[in-house]
Amino acid sequence: MKLLELDDVSKEAVLRLSQDELMLISNALNEILNGVRIRGFEARVGVSREFADGFHAAFRAAVFPDRVDLTE
Repeated sequence: MKLLELDDVSKEAVLRLSQDELMLISNALNEILNGVRIRGFEARVGVSREFADGFHAAFRAAVFPDRVDLTE
């Protein structure tokens, strides 16, 4: 993983990630959203459950556009 750009004003970052790193992020998101129950989700994870669900869906669509989404 390499940080290519970090904008303190917009709070956006540009990263270069390997396929394994992308898969790790996707799998970790899937586990925290579907695999384990987290009490106080927002306090522990730092975002709402709804935001995390939307982010995970957008992440999968961007990174794995050819995969069929079986959750819908």
